[in-house]
Amino acid sequence: MHRDQLVTWMETNSVDATRSAVTCGLAAAFLSRRGIAGDLESGRLCHVRVKRVRPRRQLYLVTAVDRVVGTPLREFLEFVESQ
Repeated sequence: MHRDQLVTWMETNSVDATRSAVTCGLAAAFLSRRGIAGDLESGRLCHVRVKRVRPRRQLYLVTAVDRVVGTPLREFLEFVESQ
């Protein structure tokens, strides 16, 4: 998958809304560790290392641990991990 093929289908200012979408298996997102610390500690979310991305703040790409990953999300994660 090339980055030009990625589609942003949702944007939100709310960490809670984004975290909820990720936890439900609807999305992957870059979020600050502080905003999702409880979810990481409980195992509801896990972080994915992203090569060649140097954010100013420490962010994590997170996905739901116990959800089936659909093709678009799987391809996105494969793309991100390959960068």
